Amino acid sequence: MVVPDLAHTSCGIKELERVGLVDWNGTLLPSWMVSDVMEGLVKRVTVEESEIVVRKDKVTLSQETIRRKAIQIESMSSKFEEMMQQRVEESFSKAIVGSQKNKNIRAEQGGDRDDSFPVRKTQLSYRFEH
Repeated sequence: MVVPDLAHTSCGIKELERVGLVDWNGTLLPSWMVSDVMEGLVKRVTVEESEIVVRKDKVTLSQETIRRKAIQIESMSSKFEEMMQQRVEESFSKAIVGSQKNKNIRAEQGGDRDDSFPVRKTQLSYRFEH
């Protein structure tokens, strides 16, 4: 969007009839000075525009990095869940095998009685009463 006389207005330069260009204080400005001011403003705008482009590029790169990191985190999370599932399955398998071995040993020793808890009822009642 173009704003007429923006450069002049932003620098406090006005054009008075029969006088020419003057600054905030009313000091007469030669036309070459106004050209220098205009050139300075154009340079500043050009520099700012290039800085904006650089910043936009940095934002784009940062967003891409964030996306890559999010994918890495998701992948690591999936691998971790798989490892935990394997550990649970291994533990469960070992527990079943151990339980089966205990049953086999008890059967070989003379029956399928439950000796897994060696404390007698009389011992329990004694502990709780005293």
